[in-house]
Parts: sequence; structure tokens; C-alpha cells
Amino acid sequence: MTPLTTPVAFIVFKRPEKTARVFEAIRQARPKQLFIIADGPRNVEEKIKTDAVRAITENIDWDCEVKRLYQEKNLGVKYGPPAGISWVFTHVDRCIFLEDDCLPDPTFFPYCTELLERYESDDRVMLISGDNFQQKNKYFNCPESYYFSVSPNLWGWASWRRAWQKFEEEPMSSWPEFKNSETFKQIFPDGAVREWWSILFERNWLKTVNTWEGPWLYVCIKVGLCINPVTNLVSNIGHDEEGAHWKQGLSPKDEKANLPRIPVTFPLIHPKMVQANQGADAHSFKVQQNINRYFEQKVRWFFRSRFPRLYRLLKSSLHR
Repeated sequence: MTPLTTPVAFIVFKRPEKTARVFEAIRQARPKQLFIIADGPRNVEEKIKTDAVRAITENIDWDCEVKRLYQEKNLGVKYGPPAGISWVFTHVDRCIFLEDDCLPDPTFFPYCTELLERYESDDRVMLISGDNFQQKNKYFNCPESYYFSVSPNLWGWASWRRAWQKFEEEPMSSWPEFKNSETFKQIFPDGAVREWWSILFERNWLKTVNTWEGPWLYVCIKVGLCINPVTNLVSNIGHDEEGAHWKQGLSPKDEKANLPRIPVTFPLIHPKMVQANQGADAHSFKVQQNINRYFEQKVRWFFRSRFPRLYRLLKSSLHR
């Protein structure tokens, strides 16, 4: 295999088994530049696992420039990953990012490389994802190799310094103004979908959630579009009790867990227009938020989507 010229960043913590599987996929790609981002342990028991993880990532047997950011203290999921990503972009202007539970197909790497080059200067494109959640969407029809989306997916992704710099500019500070803007309504014309994102962003703005993903999603949605492949290129193998968000509902039974990886074919077929696939986005939202599956959900979703103000009024009345 030809060595990968695009830099790769590997974000790890305390899951040796999963780290080994993903690291092997990276080793097969043989990137010429590799960044290892490792958070620090919170206690002695965790140190055993974090040491084991770091030992795995030190087994470099190919020609590669390696840079490591090993935290001595634990920064947590809110501060650790973004500190590492910012550090990466002090060295390179583009990069592919994988966490220790995101297992990529081999074609994920050249797919990202080609699109990073193609959309390098297109400010409308913020992120390239390896995820596709259209498996059960019987209406999904995409003759191209990828499609554009308003909602970013972060289980294996790539981006540029130019995009990440917008994250570093205190992204949530504009939320109070943006939530009432016509732009926000145009991005999410469905009132229920817009309400769901509003709740997420409000919690991030108020800092009542301990995560870095929310502000990054906010910036990507507010500024532009992301790219999703026509086939799923990354399998999330972390839907178990080891995951940081286990208590928030991750489950091995989740239909997004352990999705099969299907190679994308080359040469890539590029869309003629840079615009979101609304049908695919609507289906992905239902899958990702586990909604609209049963009759009761469909009825509730119908009223929530068509009559959001009435829905909220009735809901508040019932809870009095």
C-alpha cells in the first residue's frame, strides 16, 4: 500500500483492546505523519490502562514522523480532545481524526485525502465524515460517492485548520442571537428538529453538559456543511460500558453500533452542487436520535414538527 501523505491524529485514553484494533488500521494505512493525543489518568487503576494504551501507540514499524501529546493530568472529554486538536493544527493545515473506538475501512483514508484537497479553499465545507446512517432508508438514492449534510458526524472525520479556527473563537457566544435568526430556521425548517438542536446548544451555552462535541457541531452547522460518504466507512465499536457516554444511553443494541464498513469505490464521483441532501438528513436525524420508530412516536413527532408551539404548550400543561 502506498504510504498515506495526509496526517492522521489518533485520540486515545484507557481502552487498550479497542485502541489496538484501530491502531492496526492506522498502521495498515502507514501515514507519514501521526499525532497521538492521550488524556491523563484520574487514578492509579486508570494509569494501568492508560500506560497500556500508550505502549500500543508507540509500536511504530513504518517510516513515520510521530508527535505525541501525553497529558499528565486528566482534562476530561470537554477539554482534552479540543486541546489536542488545536495542538495538531499548530503543526499541519489539515488532518484525519480517529478516536479509539472508531474503526475505519481502508478506503476511508484516500477518501478523506481526496476531499481534503478538493474542498481545501471552499469555506462552505467544514468537515468530512466517514459515517453513513442510511442503511434502512429505502428512499436513499445517491449516485455520487458522497453527499452534503447540515449535520456533522464525528465517528471518524477530517477537517482543516481554517475550519477549526472558528471553533477556537468562542463559538457558543453567538448562540443567543443565532437561535432566533432566520438562518437557523432555514438550516432546520422542521420545528421539532430545530427544537432538538436548540436544547443541545442551549445546554452547551449554559455549560451544563460536559462535552466538546456540542460547540464543534454548532460551529459546523452555523457556518457550512459537512460531507458524508455514500457507504459507511467507519464502525463505532465503543457502544459499551467503557464509553465516556455510556450513562447517556450508548447501547450495543443501538442500530448505529458496529455498523458494517463498506469500501467506497474510486475514482470518486463528485456531486455537481454543494447543497444538503434534505431527505438523507431527515432520515439520519431519526436514526441518530432514536425517534419516529413506533406509532406513538410518529403521532407525537407529527404534532411536534407541524405545530411546535402548540406541542410545547400542551406538554407544559400536562406536566403541571
